[in-house]
Amino acid sequence: MIATIHHTTGHAIRQICVTLEVPRSSYYHAAEPTPMQSSDEEIGLEIEAIFKRHRRRYGYRRIMKQLADQGITGGTGLNLNLTGFQNPYTGTFATTVTGTDLFLNYSAIPEPSTVTLFGLTLATLARRRTLSPANFRA
Repeated sequence: MIATIHHTTGHAIRQICVTLEVPRSSYYHAAEPTPMQSSDEEIGLEIEAIFKRHRRRYGYRRIMKQLADQGITGGTGLNLNLTGFQNPYTGTFATTVTGTDLFLNYSAIPEPSTVTLFGLTLATLARRRTLSPANFRA
């Protein structure tokens, strides 16, 4: 944001930081990409080049093989962070990984009143069957 203001207005970085009440060190720290960001950008450009070179037909496996052939390696793992996940319903969630597929499974646990109502319904149906007029033939 500060860089955009600087390029569009031509004002000094110091003046912009004072006006926005932001330390200049924060601007200079954010203005320089970290080594990880630089590496990610380089790999991203290479992935895009491989994808376009093969007419958008290569999937991630072939692209990873091409990168490995070029000596570029990286992780293919999946990190799933469920720390902030809250379940407002009664039931349980579980994750399952099968090959390259990730499944989120939900097991519903019925409320006790639902189980009670179902039991009463079954009891009523059983009682009706035993009290039906066909059972009272003399």
